[in-house]
Formats: sequence, C-alpha cells, structure tokens
Amino acid sequence: MRSIYIVCLQALVRRAFKIIIDEFDKEYVIGEHGNCTDFLCGNVSSEISIILIDLDEENPSSLKRLHDRHPESKLILYSAFDKNSFHKYQSLINVRGYLSKYTAFDTARLCIESVTEGYTFIDPAISENMLSSLKNRPDSMLSKREMSVIQLMSKGMRNKEIANALYITERTVKFHVSQIFKKLGVKNRTEAVHMAMADGIV
Repeated sequence: MRSIYIVCLQALVRRAFKIIIDEFDKEYVIGEHGNCTDFLCGNVSSEISIILIDLDEENPSSLKRLHDRHPESKLILYSAFDKNSFHKYQSLINVRGYLSKYTAFDTARLCIESVTEGYTFIDPAISENMLSSLKNRPDSMLSKREMSVIQLMSKGMRNKEIANALYITERTVKFHVSQIFKKLGVKNRTEAVHMAMADGIV
C-alpha cells in the first residue's frame, strides 16, 4: 500500500496537500507531522512512498537524519527556494520534486502525480533560481586542487600538513586557501569548511 507523509508546520498547508492528493489518488495512505523531529520520533512505517517536506522550517541535519532513516522514500521539497536555501537539499539523492510556495494548485498536483509515476518534477517558478544556484555551487567554482585543499582543511590540517600531503609547497597551499576564501565569499577556514560541509563536499 502506498503512503505519503506531509511534514509541514502549518496545518492549513497540510490540509491543502491532503485535498490535492485525495483528488487524484484515493488509494494513498496520508500521514502528517509538524516537523522532521516529530516525524522521526513518531510511530511511522519504514516503507513510505513519498515524503513532502516544508524545507524552510527545517535545517540540513534534520533533513539528513530523515533521509538516512528513509533512504528509499522519494522526497518532495516545498520552499520559497531562494538561492541561499539551495545547500539544504542539493546533497540529498532521493529528491524527486521541487515545489515553490507560490505555486498554483494544479502545479502542486502535477508534481505529486509525476513523482508518484517515477518522474522528477521541478516547479517552473523555481527552475531559474535552481539553475543559478547550481552554477554557484562550491564544487563547480573550485578547481580540482582547491577541492583537495578544502577536504584536508576539513580534517583540521594546517597549511604545512596540507603541503606535505599534496606534495606542494606551503606557499602554494596559502595561495589555494586565499582563492578558496575569495570564491566562496568567506573570511576564514571555519566558514569555508562549514560551507563545504553544508553542500556535501566534505
């Protein structure tokens, strides 16, 4: 039996999605929770077809725990989808649907129908933002060597240790680190590593 869970703080939004789902497929078992923590703590079956999540009410760690607990479930993310929120979901492998909070009723229904049938659906209202964000991902901006440097930085290695590990000079490491800061728009190593971790690079 197919099931879909709606994880959203707003009861009115949960109700709207339940109406949409019931209209096109009355065979779905529909569950709901206010947030990922309640969902993970609740008595929820491990076999869930689709999980629809209000991304703006969650954080990356909650999403990762949910994904780890239900790796086979297809995810539909519902969000304002500004460019700064992209890192919250780009590393999750089972995201199959992206819905804008400004979407039309029919678009939401089409998204759920498409994911049910095994397709990936991107709301036209957010596709431009997503493409722009993809171009600005750290792993698309950084060179192969810079990627190696930031991965070693995430392990707490200092410049001399990185130089020894990569068989390059310490001066070259300093150059790569400065380029990483510039490209990511950060001021220090901690910020750089935090961004890389948020984007699933390290």
